[in-house]
Amino acid sequence: MRDQAYRTAWGLYHVIYESKGYWFRTPEAWDVSGNFRASMYMRPAAIWAMEMIPQPHSDTQQRVSAIPGVKSATMAGSVPFLSGGYWDLSIDGYTSAGGEKFVDTNTNQVGPNYFATMQIPLLNGREFTARDTAKAPQVAVVNETLARRYIVGKDSLDKALGHILRLRDNAPIQIVGVVKDSSNGAVGEPPPPVFSLPYLQQGSSRVTLQLRTEGDPTALTSLVRQQISVLDSEVTPLSVLT
Repeated sequence: MRDQAYRTAWGLYHVIYESKGYWFRTPEAWDVSGNFRASMYMRPAAIWAMEMIPQPHSDTQQRVSAIPGVKSATMAGSVPFLSGGYWDLSIDGYTSAGGEKFVDTNTNQVGPNYFATMQIPLLNGREFTARDTAKAPQVAVVNETLARRYIVGKDSLDKALGHILRLRDNAPIQIVGVVKDSSNGAVGEPPPPVFSLPYLQQGSSRVTLQLRTEGDPTALTSLVRQQISVLDSEVTPLSVLT
């Protein structure tokens, strides 16, 4: 499966990006010559998810959490201030002034205990748990700005719980939690609307292991690498940031 995944990813990259040069953020479509135009978010690296399925990452999170000196651990597809993504999001009951139902919205795929680890207060509802997998109903956690701008206005935030979001596949995603706004880009800028999805449910073409530690975090680097290697000796962390 691994070799097939990488061969498929290479083939897509070679044809779409090297041969055809389709590398820009525009809606996917067929052009007048009969060639497919792909958006950046459809990059073929997503095929990597066939190899790096969520379960090994979940096991890694559990093993790293048990290391002495680690207060909490989680995982996410993106790191605040360093990376991020935007997906088209539809909020049931909302339509823009121009009649558009989908909004290009900041998103992340995060693991259990993410908001506690990042010290982002939970205002209503719950965090994601290990039960929020691909076999469970789809759920989301949104920040206060998204809830107020598109759903509750000045009403109580708990009214956002149970509200339905949808991606382009139109599958219902139920809001189960609302968290306090946090800096997600440049410091000092107003927080944008953000919705988070369970990593164990949605997966991601990349993953970052995020830890909160006691004392010097760099002292645990070798132990963390060791635990990752135990599960898969071919996985090598690209970088360590503190």
